[in-house]
Amino acid sequence: MKKLFAFMVLVAVVLAGCNKDKVTNLDEKIIGKWMVADKDGQPAMTNEKMVLTFLSPSKAMVSASLNTNHPEVGLWIDQQDADVVIKGDKVTLTFHADDHSTSVHEFTVTQINDHEFIANQKVTVTVDGKVVISETGTFRFYRVTSDYREAVVGLWEGRMTSEESEYGDNDLHRWEFMADGTYRYYTKEGNTWVPSDDEYAEYFVDGKMLFALWKLNGDSEIREHWEISSIEDSVMNWTALRRKADGTTYTSTYTMKRVDGDVNPGDDPVDDGYVDLGLPSGTLWKTTNETNPNDPGHDFYTFDEAVAAFGDNMPTQQQLQELINQCQWTFDDAQKIVTATGPNGNTLVLPRKGKRSTNGVVYYDGESACYWSGTAIDATYAWRLDSGGFGSGVYMYDGARGAGASIRLVKNR
Repeated sequence: MKKLFAFMVLVAVVLAGCNKDKVTNLDEKIIGKWMVADKDGQPAMTNEKMVLTFLSPSKAMVSASLNTNHPEVGLWIDQQDADVVIKGDKVTLTFHADDHSTSVHEFTVTQINDHEFIANQKVTVTVDGKVVISETGTFRFYRVTSDYREAVVGLWEGRMTSEESEYGDNDLHRWEFMADGTYRYYTKEGNTWVPSDDEYAEYFVDGKMLFALWKLNGDSEIREHWEISSIEDSVMNWTALRRKADGTTYTSTYTMKRVDGDVNPGDDPVDDGYVDLGLPSGTLWKTTNETNPNDPGHDFYTFDEAVAAFGDNMPTQQQLQELINQCQWTFDDAQKIVTATGPNGNTLVLPRKGKRSTNGVVYYDGESACYWSGTAIDATYAWRLDSGGFGSGVYMYDGARGAGASIRLVKNR
């Protein structure tokens, strides 16, 4: 009897331990953006990573760029819609990469918290109803809280900062990321930046992952994968874990700074310090704000001060309205900037400095971009460009002439 009692106690303890570790409320905890960190206890290579965004217990999005050992299977998908079914500790995610192939990811989640989850995963890929891939493994995913999709748009200059890299060299290069998902890659010859002779070059960003592919004339397609470790103070850092042919691994890093304006400033005096956005009027926009030595903290001017200082170099109300109407606008709350992408893909970055009211109080610093035109409405008001707080739009505003706002000048070709 004592042995039976001891056995029952042992069983109760084991069951209590199992219940303690049981995954609960998975349909709530899994909502958000996730990226794989480890596979079978080993760090995942950057070029093998996918980004999963669970929008609800029944819907998700998948981003990936993968070449596999199976020629009929390859992925280039930017936030592809996926169906989700959650039952207890099991998650089944299904998406159709194209009209022929279907991928099913079955997760049995063993642990999950606010920062990561661990799951035994089975991946099954079928092409025209035939199973071509069936793989299993134990994966650890971590939650991604940064999304650099908008922040990466623009012109960047930098070089590799690690000893090894599968792509590139230690020379200075430029990347120009367009809002339409294409990019230009430049190398420097003398004092001139020369674009690469690519047949095509495409990219997309999801969370922290940057996926790129390009094809040089006559060569095969090349895919590139980087994890954006940070974008802060107009500096972007990339990192990637890669595997050599002999099975050893190395970490490659790249650092670059944002560059405003023409790719080759100085080759055309009209463009020097200004950017051509491809606007119908031909207006060129200066790439930096004007400073105000009397207001070093914000560089604000009242309308009358600005007109007296800059005159016809200020944009008219019509030029500001053209900028609003003709450009695509993106907002970066971390960088506190708003970016206008013109019809030709070039970009203009406007810091969100806010404004100073007529009573001297600064409002919306870091939230709104407020820029004077040179067009008065009457003796009290004048037109300016304003952006709403935290990315809520760009519009014309009739501001009090005695208020303070930023200044961005223009030139005509």
